Amino acid sequence: MWKFLNDFKPSSISQLAGYNEDKELPLFTYPWVDFNSRSENGVKDVLNSRFVGPSSTEFIQSEYARTLRLYKNIKSKGYNPYKFPNSKIGGTFLKNENGDIRFIVMQGNHRMAILAHLGISSLSVRACSKSPSFVNENQMDSWSEVKCGNCSRDHAQKIFDYFFSEKGHTVRDLIL
Repeated sequence: MWKFLNDFKPSSISQLAGYNEDKELPLFTYPWVDFNSRSENGVKDVLNSRFVGPSSTEFIQSEYARTLRLYKNIKSKGYNPYKFPNSKIGGTFLKNENGDIRFIVMQGNHRMAILAHLGISSLSVRACSKSPSFVNENQMDSWSEVKCGNCSRDHAQKIFDYFFSEKGHTVRDLIL
């Protein structure tokens, strides 16, 4: 966790997806939804983010303690999202033209990591209320950032395809 929250410092989702031919989409912005526009001042605070670094020492220590407590709780009591409100893993489903589906975790990344560590290979998830439930590749022209001209179709396609080709290796390689 220390290494991740210090060394995983992508400048944009575009960089992660390997796209650098026009203006980059910032972190927390996808071609289909801009989470930055939904934050108080329009910019998410990277220093206090659970998703990217660099983070302050205090924040990392707090995250580590919080995650360890969550791990112990899930290990001893199990994962029961119906017993604890708002604890079901949430995100967005992506569907490509071939019919393949991927799920991007938007809420519950720590829970998902803990469950994977504990050997859980399948579980029930839900669509997030703060993002589209389903993002279909064949509806790219209607995606918010494409529609308003912040992102070209090629750019959007590269980011969309990233989620179908990656299995976490890019993140691993960036921090090793």
